[in-house]
Amino acid sequence: MIKSVKTGTLMSSMPIVAAAYGRKFKVPVQVGGQACTNGKRIYVPLLPEGSGMDKIAWGYLTHEAAHLRYTDFSVPKDGGTGDTLVGYLTNLLEDVRIELKMRIPYPGTAETLESTRAWAIRQGILTIPSEDEHPVKVMTAFLLTRLGARVLGYSVLNEMADESEALMRRVFPRSTVAKLMGHLTKVSGMQSTNDALALALEIRGLLEEEQETPDDSDDDAPGDDEGQPGDSDDEADDEAAGDDEGQPGDSDDEADDEAAGDDEGQPGDSDDEADDEADDEAAGDDEGQPGDSDDEADDEAAGDDEGQPGDSDDDTQKRANIASVLSSRSDDLPEDLASLVANALSNEAVDGQCVMPIPEPYSGNTTIGGELLEKVQADSRGLTAKLQGLIQAHRMDRQYARRTGQRVVQNRLHRAGTADSRVFAKKRQRTAVNTAIHILVDLSGSMEGGTDRVAMESAMALALALKPVMGVSTAITGFPGSSDDRVRPILASHEHIDRVSGRFALLANRCSTTPMTEGLWFVAADLVMRPEDRKVAVVMTDGQPNDIESTQSILTMMKTAGIEVAPIAIGPDVLPHVTKVFGAGTEVLEAADLKAALFGIAKQMLAA
Repeated sequence: MIKSVKTGTLMSSMPIVAAAYGRKFKVPVQVGGQACTNGKRIYVPLLPEGSGMDKIAWGYLTHEAAHLRYTDFSVPKDGGTGDTLVGYLTNLLEDVRIELKMRIPYPGTAETLESTRAWAIRQGILTIPSEDEHPVKVMTAFLLTRLGARVLGYSVLNEMADESEALMRRVFPRSTVAKLMGHLTKVSGMQSTNDALALALEIRGLLEEEQETPDDSDDDAPGDDEGQPGDSDDEADDEAAGDDEGQPGDSDDEADDEAAGDDEGQPGDSDDEADDEADDEAAGDDEGQPGDSDDEADDEAAGDDEGQPGDSDDDTQKRANIASVLSSRSDDLPEDLASLVANALSNEAVDGQCVMPIPEPYSGNTTIGGELLEKVQADSRGLTAKLQGLIQAHRMDRQYARRTGQRVVQNRLHRAGTADSRVFAKKRQRTAVNTAIHILVDLSGSMEGGTDRVAMESAMALALALKPVMGVSTAITGFPGSSDDRVRPILASHEHIDRVSGRFALLANRCSTTPMTEGLWFVAADLVMRPEDRKVAVVMTDGQPNDIESTQSILTMMKTAGIEVAPIAIGPDVLPHVTKVFGAGTEVLEAADLKAALFGIAKQMLAA
């Protein structure tokens, strides 16, 4: 059962804005319930008026819409391995890929998504973990913030990205951090969900290698003999720190000296001097040496004195942290950002659900539709001519007589003999027709047996009659579709009826109930966005809505928004039910009289 929805105006109401986003992104959106997506539809909670959470909801909707558009949900996140870490990494990388891709057709989404991050930071939802938390939280926070800052360009994440990188260097071996950052350069080139999965598997493979290989970046750890020939471990450190391997004259000793911060090639450097310089570098001396930036940042962040006893214990702990990441379980991993935002939105949700129905596109039967079009054109010529004549007459400028002026009305001169001075001509200014009409046709089970067919014919006839009239747009929608939360767009305001006549051929797989609320929300969402000054919803029905309260709620909102509603009650004893819901209505006892009634309403609307 759909509850009454209380919102300020129809234009700013969540269902209308959500529908606009859904149409823009070409994804189905439902307002009400908990924030989530099932891979086919996005659910956004109904939020209280004035909560300030609506912009966060649009950020969430934008992110999930990117998933629906670009994520291949048939690809298992863990690649079929059952590995929790791989699944989490795939999702994290895929989030970056789809948000980046969403900017191509919709550049404005970047600002929307960044503002959601800024809100998450202010609310303490997006934070950097402490050093004593599970290592996997440290690594995933680094990936989330660094990729957000560098790949997506969210400047709001720059400071957090720097903090998370410094934390990474304290928790994991420097070579691991360097190699991981190298892998992250591949993110911007990902083209598919499979690419995100492949990179996630590569990162896991990197961690497995790093777990087994001693950390070559800590040259000063006990057991390393500086300056000894064949120090391949030291060379590996240079590579991890970003040094240029293979420069002419680089010996193993020079690689050692560079890692320690020595000035290469200075004569007289003894082993003691090298040790002293290594200590100086740990204290922040000798800044600006090539390749030192990563090491210095690490030393400063960690506060370690390279070469001091105890480094081996630190290296062992860092390696153990890699093992902890590889063995992490689902309860060790943090919730992803989208889930955290969804939880925050759901916590703010108000009771009730307002369904913005999903348009159910179909082409119908072009043969039957074509035959129906010929029949309607032949049967409705008289009514069409009368309606067009009325509109034309209404739009013509008429002159009337007044007491002052410069031009005399010839056929009013006789008034002068009776002391009536109204003999001067004045043109009456007519307001041009500028009206959007949306016809909502009840296609529920009770309409079957011929009434539904006549209703569709009548709607087609009116659309044909209004087609040549400048300033009038016509749309037609049938409800329900195959379920209560679906409608069938028959004719959009920009479409030519002869090209979509097949949609007027009724299909059998229709829901039997009367979800009037959903149908009216769909019509309201269309009309409120129309540029015409006057907006009219014509509703043809033969029964009572599924939920009277919610139907009256949306009718009140439509009235407040300036949308006129003209209900037509089809069949005997139906008018009391329609009047109870709509407040008024036009009664049509026989389906055969429906066309004339519909044209009569159109005359009143357009000639008023």
